[in-house]
Amino acid sequence: MTATDQTGGGKVALITGANAGIGLTLAERLLTIHSDLHLCLACRNRHRAETARDALLLSRPKAQISIVILDTSNVQSVLSAVMDIKKLFSRIDYLYLNAGKMCVKHINFYNLFNSILKKNTLFLFNTGHGLLVHSDEQTSEGLMSTFATNVFGHFVMVKELEDILGGSQPSQIIWTSSVAGVRSAFDPRDIQAKNGMDPYGSTKCVIETTSMALNETQNKKNIYSHTTCPGLVLTNMTNGILASWIWWFILPFMYMFRLLLDHLNIDTYRGSESLVWLSQQEPTSLKTNIRYQSSTDVWGRTTVQPVQVNFSLEESLKVYEEMEMLYKGFKEKYKS
Repeated sequence: MTATDQTGGGKVALITGANAGIGLTLAERLLTIHSDLHLCLACRNRHRAETARDALLLSRPKAQISIVILDTSNVQSVLSAVMDIKKLFSRIDYLYLNAGKMCVKHINFYNLFNSILKKNTLFLFNTGHGLLVHSDEQTSEGLMSTFATNVFGHFVMVKELEDILGGSQPSQIIWTSSVAGVRSAFDPRDIQAKNGMDPYGSTKCVIETTSMALNETQNKKNIYSHTTCPGLVLTNMTNGILASWIWWFILPFMYMFRLLLDHLNIDTYRGSESLVWLSQQEPTSLKTNIRYQSSTDVWGRTTVQPVQVNFSLEESLKVYEEMEMLYKGFKEKYKS
């Protein structure tokens, strides 16, 4: 069976990290909105991916759902997965780069109390920058794990899939970014955050810059890249910061804090709003220096808000060049 036969003429959406959290909710919503969609779940663990597919098929037994095993923290895994993807599909319409990790040791109470004295607590809670003490490690391929998982594995995927993106119809690359991507978390001379204190926030800055540069280089090929922010959503990732029972204890306060912080979406349905919304837009009409944020007001009404990205095109292209050099190094390493 050829790749074209697999799609059945409908559009194709591929989601990394699709077996839980935002990714799984996104998959469910896309199947509801796009009736002829062929969905591809790109996940690290086959059993969890199959469980997610079975759950989706319970309510949509006729849905077309494929599985590809992919670990974005490992370049070899990405290269292997791309070969499988190209066997399944002749083109991809929506490429959701959603997989991610954030390793937190504990809350930085010193910075918390210091922010109260300096009256910048709102910034601390809005971005998380300085509030959390992060940990990171090197992968077996010599990359910093958070960088590899959140950004570089996805970048390799984009580069390897270029020939089945765009063309006669536009393709959208949709990244899951974050309000944590603040400039103070990022050093352009250290894109892997080897020496940084906030590797998670740094990766989100690399996502923003990479997305801008992709538009500069790929729009002529009908390939468009945009970033989203699902806001604070209670998932397995947040359980790594605080125990789940603590989150549920402070939940009533989070609803009240929506008066000040509109990204406290809490549940994955509201958090996925911006990712779903982008699939319904004409990509040529969207700005490239905007992060599209899922925002919920105190009454529970969720909208998509545009947020200006504070990086110049020149900065973005420099980061892109460094990413490309790293990519070419791995291509040479694994050329056989």
